[in-house]
Amino acid sequence: MKKVMLFVAALMTFIACSQSPEDKANALIKESMKKTLYRAETYDPVETVVDSAFTPFDDPAFYEKTVMLCNLSMDVDKYERMAKSEKREIALYQDMLRIMYSNSDKESLNQAQENYKDYLAKKSEAEESCKKLAEQLMAELQKEPRFIGFKAIHRYRAQNNGGQTVFGETKFLFDKDMSQIVYGWDIDEDEYKAVQALFGQMRGEDN
Repeated sequence: MKKVMLFVAALMTFIACSQSPEDKANALIKESMKKTLYRAETYDPVETVVDSAFTPFDDPAFYEKTVMLCNLSMDVDKYERMAKSEKREIALYQDMLRIMYSNSDKESLNQAQENYKDYLAKKSEAEESCKKLAEQLMAELQKEPRFIGFKAIHRYRAQNNGGQTVFGETKFLFDKDMSQIVYGWDIDEDEYKAVQALFGQMRGEDN
């Protein structure tokens, strides 16, 4: 019996080792899809393209930092707009007070001045965070690419929660042994597209 068990274990190991990267990827992806799709029973794989994954652009940490940089940049723009709006309010209430003093206008002026200072401070803080994060990303870009596992672009069909059959496209990152999924990205999401556009600029690609 012991010999039989050893033979079965050896056979399973051989089968696992003889699987192609695509086979390994598809097996892991199928299990993942069962947990994430609205109607997992309708999952229909279309194509899986496997390739090696390297830092920095396939690294989830680099991706997340790029997302943070995008959000901080938007914060800088937001606080700048809000500060400009409060500056116009300040000028308006100052003009009104020159014409006729009003406690209400004075209070509104004081509030607008406080808001203006607050937005400028938040803008400065966001700019400083942007600078530090950009320096970290630049340092990663200057390093030699490092192999971190395998990646796959997977296309599939499945029904959404409305019962309509739609196409989906997802990028998966696997460990070096292709034994588990490390990370996944929905390629159709706006966030992913925005990050990829930034990655293109970092690579020096033409738009």
